[in-house]
Amino acid sequence: MPSLPVSRTGIMNSPTKVANPPDSSAPAPIRRRQRARKACLPCRLRKRKCDMQHPCSMCKTYDYECQYAKDNRPSAAYMQRTGLSLSPGSRLLHNDNGESDERMRSESPVSRRTLHSHTDSEGKDRSRSDEILKPIALDRGILDPYNSRYMSQNSAVAFPRSLAADLQSSTPLPLHSFAYHCSLRPEESGSSHVALSSIISQEEFNVYADVYYTAIHPIFGFLEHEHFAERCGNYWNGSYQSLEFSAVMAGVATLGSYFSFPTGHPREQDILRYAKGVLEDSEICRRPSIDQVCAWLLRSIYLRATTRPHVAWLASCVTLHLAEATGLHHDVGAIILTTDSTPGHSISSDEQGLERARAVFWCSWTVNMLTAYEYGRSSVKLDSITCKQIKFTPGSSFANLVKIAQMIPPESANCDRDELLRGIQAMKRINDSCEMITLTKADFAFAFYRRLRLLRQGIEKAVIADIVTLGNKSVSAAYILAQQNRPWWNVLSTIFQYCCVLLSVDTSETLSHVAWVLETFEKVVELLGRTHLAVEALDTARTLLRDSVKKKKQDLSLLEIAASGIDQTGQVEDVGIDWDAVFNTYPPISLAHDFIANGMLGDYKSGL
Repeated sequence: MPSLPVSRTGIMNSPTKVANPPDSSAPAPIRRRQRARKACLPCRLRKRKCDMQHPCSMCKTYDYECQYAKDNRPSAAYMQRTGLSLSPGSRLLHNDNGESDERMRSESPVSRRTLHSHTDSEGKDRSRSDEILKPIALDRGILDPYNSRYMSQNSAVAFPRSLAADLQSSTPLPLHSFAYHCSLRPEESGSSHVALSSIISQEEFNVYADVYYTAIHPIFGFLEHEHFAERCGNYWNGSYQSLEFSAVMAGVATLGSYFSFPTGHPREQDILRYAKGVLEDSEICRRPSIDQVCAWLLRSIYLRATTRPHVAWLASCVTLHLAEATGLHHDVGAIILTTDSTPGHSISSDEQGLERARAVFWCSWTVNMLTAYEYGRSSVKLDSITCKQIKFTPGSSFANLVKIAQMIPPESANCDRDELLRGIQAMKRINDSCEMITLTKADFAFAFYRRLRLLRQGIEKAVIADIVTLGNKSVSAAYILAQQNRPWWNVLSTIFQYCCVLLSVDTSETLSHVAWVLETFEKVVELLGRTHLAVEALDTARTLLRDSVKKKKQDLSLLEIAASGIDQTGQVEDVGIDWDAVFNTYPPISLAHDFIANGMLGDYKSGL
């Protein structure tokens, strides 16, 4: 019994009936193949009727990527002659020669594919359909904008909806986790939260928000000031009081309070716990949103400045995972939306809203990359990133911070020495737009040096000179920030790491800077109020210096033992060697002419 043909959806088609022999008197049958060629590729692949619009009704209904194959025959005159559109938001058009007519921004990390022309044969035409549709089906994710849930199209959660679309269901299924578990227990209930206004007043909040936008926003510029101020106004007048946005406001207030050093809000820790309670609420966690990403990002920055590296790294990973969960790593044109609904907490579809979303993603990615690489942990690896780069203004410190993160080579078991050397050169080329950027450049130059040191392949003097240049600038920048009461985390850590690098390189050029660095270090510790970690770091640097001196004294004693055979005048003792006999092996120069003239030089050499 012949096997049933299988469709591309994995469902067996019914067997076709055997056609009767054609009657010679009957009119010629209509070539249905011509009509099939007019259909779009998704309709042809699924054997659906196509209305030949762009996009057609089926593709519009089921969120397919409506595309038409190139065909230069007269019957296909309505088709586009210039090429194919990969996606409405980030398309890459190709002409008949395969050359690009429209490209995305050069900074975008979207992978680019060149689509080749095809023949009119049915077999190659179907392979052409596979060539176009398969990569798109794998690359494009699906996003529910109302619940801000992103996933790949191959997800078990997305599969029922995709199947319903293939079956032309009259009621398309929602993006829902059907049968995800046995549902034997109820979900954890949410927590109750006090109002943020009961902890901090509007006047106090405005003061610390101004500090935030003065000290922090120029470097981590993901919260647009005007947009944030407008939403804060709506929150305080009661027209919009979302718990998620209140967590964002709490994050801004805590950072503003921290950078109001040496003063700050008396209930800074209460504001911090408020934001943490909202972010860890089980009911709120069920629906990730861009506000949650912003709140976690603010929390990551605060934890990096105030607590242990493990906690800061963990928070940065959660932030980037939430950015992926909300689809921020893709531009809107690169994903499928389940609905056109755009509630207040979702990403706005206008250009300003898209730019805000890109800023949030790239800042989240940067914080995770910097924290992980400095600490020696793995960063979050996203499968694909199609989010475009931000439209940075010239001299932007935020732009320079993202550049620093993008210069970091990937961590691997086989570390590439050339990549590390290029990284140091790249740090040197980035502009010192502010003191924080100067410190961060030095931090990662030191990070590259630590990895080069482990390779034990030697480091050129020019590379060491570049590291010293970056280090000296960072010490001056740290002292300026300490005087301005801007307690960034690397005000202390960069100077301490620079001391370690100078002692590790251990050359006259590097050791000549140790005294000045330690002197500045002491001044910074005093300006910070001699905190526990500051005094601990200074004492450790002094201990390392004493250990270096001790080691050099031990080396010097070994050299003194080796030089014990030399007397006080520096003369070498006579050990009875007849130096005249050693150096008078050849005849005097005055006899050379006689030797050569009489042909005796050859006999003399043969006798040696």
